[in-house]
Amino acid sequence: MSDTRVLGRALVDDLQSGVAPPVVSTRIHNALADVVRDVSVATRDARGLTVVALSVGVFQNALLLETFIGRLQVVGVRVLTH
Repeated sequence: MSDTRVLGRALVDDLQSGVAPPVVSTRIHNALADVVRDVSVATRDARGLTVVALSVGVFQNALLLETFIGRLQVVGVRVLTH
């Protein structure tokens, strides 16, 4: 399972090191997609669920949504959106 504390620490480190904002943003989006994928795979493995519904707030971000869908489909999780 992903540890979001690592994500937070990496974000702070990037900002303090002067990493360009677009690079930081891409790293955050990719890390969040990894967290969603990891939680979905863990749920699938523990419960046998192979479908996930992405809805509300963060899933209105088109970049995040497309990234999430791609990461989930690669591991065999069917994605429902609205």
